[in-house]
This record gives sequence, C-alpha cells and structure tokens, in this order.
Amino acid sequence: GMNRKQRRADAKAGIRADPAGEALNAALHHHQSGRLEQAATLYSKILEADPRHADANHLLGVIAFQLGRNEVAADLIGMAIAANRSNPAFHSNLGNALNGMGRQDDALAAYDTALRLRPDYADAHYNRGNVLRDMGRLGDALAACDKALRLRPDYADAYYSRGNVLRDMGRLDDALTAYDGALRLRPDYAEAYNNRGNALLGMGRLDDALAAYDGALRLRPDYADAHYNRGNVLQDMARLDDALAAYDTALQLRPDLAETHNNRGNTLREMGHLDDALAAYDTALSLRPDYADAHNNRGNALLGMGRLDDALAAYDGALRLRPDFADAHYNR
Repeated sequence: GMNRKQRRADAKAGIRADPAGEALNAALHHHQSGRLEQAATLYSKILEADPRHADANHLLGVIAFQLGRNEVAADLIGMAIAANRSNPAFHSNLGNALNGMGRQDDALAAYDTALRLRPDYADAHYNRGNVLRDMGRLGDALAACDKALRLRPDYADAYYSRGNVLRDMGRLDDALTAYDGALRLRPDYAEAYNNRGNALLGMGRLDDALAAYDGALRLRPDYADAHYNRGNVLQDMARLDDALAAYDTALQLRPDLAETHNNRGNTLREMGHLDDALAAYDTALSLRPDYADAHNNRGNALLGMGRLDDALAAYDGALRLRPDFADAHYNR
C-alpha cells in the first residue's frame, strides 16, 4: 500500500481510490460524446458491483430513453429514484420516459416533482411545456416555455417549442420571432428552419417559406418532413413538376407517410395524370383507411375519369368519416 505521506498528498490533490467514481466519469465522457454503447457497458459494470447505484441506474435509463426504449428507461430511472428520491434530474428524465410511453398525466406529475425539488430547473419547465402542448393546453405550455427562457435565456430548444405553441395558437408572427430566436442561438437548427417555413406558409409568404425549407435541407438533406413541406409550397406556387419531385424524395426517405401520398395524388391530378393520382390516393388509404381527405380526393379523380358510381362511393366514404366535410357534400 501507499505510505501515509503519499496518501495525504493524494488527498490534497483530490485523488482518492473510488473505482465506481472513476468508472462513472469515464462512462459520462463516453455518454456525452454520443458513444452510447461504451457508456452503457460501463454503467452496467458499476451496477454489477452495486445494483442500487443511483447515478448508474439513472444514466443507463437515460441511454435507454435515447434509444427509444421508454419502458426500460422508466424501470431503471425508477430504481435510481428508489435509492435517492431527492435528485430533480431523476424525476425530470422519468417524465420524459413516461411521456414516450404516452402516459402524459404521469409525466406531468414527474416534472412537477422535479420542480418542487428545484423550482429553477429550466429543463423540467421545458419538458413540461412539450407535454402540455401535446395535451392541447396551449396557454400553460406557453407559460412553461417562458419560465424556461427566463431561467436560461440562451435555451434554443425552448425558443423552438415556444414557436410551436404559438403556431398552434395561430399567432404566426410571434411564432416566427420565436423560431428566429432559436436560429440566432443555434444556426444549424434544421427543425427550426422547417417549422419557420410552416409559419411562413400559413402567412401566405410562399417564397420565404421555400427559402426556410431549403435552409433546413441544406443542413439535413435527408429530412423527409422538409421535402414534404417543400412539395406543399411548390404545389401552392403551381410548380407542379418541382412539387412532384419533392414528394418523391420525401417518399424515398419515408414511404409510410399517408399525407405525402395524398398530396402527391393532388399534384398528379392537376397534371392530368388521373390513373397515377388514383394509385397515390389508394396508397394513402392503405396506410390510413380513415383519411377523409384522401377519400374525397379519390372521388375527384374518379369523377374526372367519368367513373361516377365509384366517385359517389368515395365521397360517401369521406362523409361517413367526417359528416361535416363541406367539400365532399359539394362534390357529391
């Protein structure tokens, strides 16, 4: 062993024999650098020696959440909380896992616990805001985003969430300002460009919307939603060939998006390609049988082909799903 003098010198330098602590630091370094597998291996090693190790359970749970394994995450973070109930991060991350499982009320309760333990916890306010938005509680969601931003003025994600809430409220100018705040802090924020485009599209500013989607795609060329949205703007601009190309790219990246097939059908119908349009609507409906718009559009294509009985059946299908669908009544 070391002599006493050496031990005292080491203690002064802050060095102590703490194998779990050293493993935890190494694991954290891997985790923060995105090397999840290496981090998970080290967290698991710590837990072999000490199954109740709160930090290792919590962080292994965070990795499970990052990999989309919400149930596993909730179990592991639950073990961390059983060992230490007073760490606000445990409760906030439990909330994220519960939200991922669709348990929104339980997620809110977890965020509230985190905030009781630490009222100035910006991340918990932000996470809480996202759940409230999903629940349609837009006023509460906006207040949560604002709290997060008061506590941390450089919180780009909170600006982005604030923009999404304002867009849901129909406050498009304010949403635009929020997205710009996110992009000022993080110029490579592809989602903020994309949703900025959606706000501009809602305002009828088509050229600006197109530029915003292009900004998103410069940063992330494989961003299916941005290709789809770009197709919608080009369609509104009557640039039908370009719109079709944008939808095709979106579908190469995400073949299972019913909306893309539906809107692609609309473009083909406007181009006079009725057979191809019909096939696109059929694909949309195979992915989402209760898609009233696609039934209505399918009726329009059949009407254009002179297949009146089939068209009538399609409009009836739309109205069964949405009895107050004015377009379908009119077309019928």
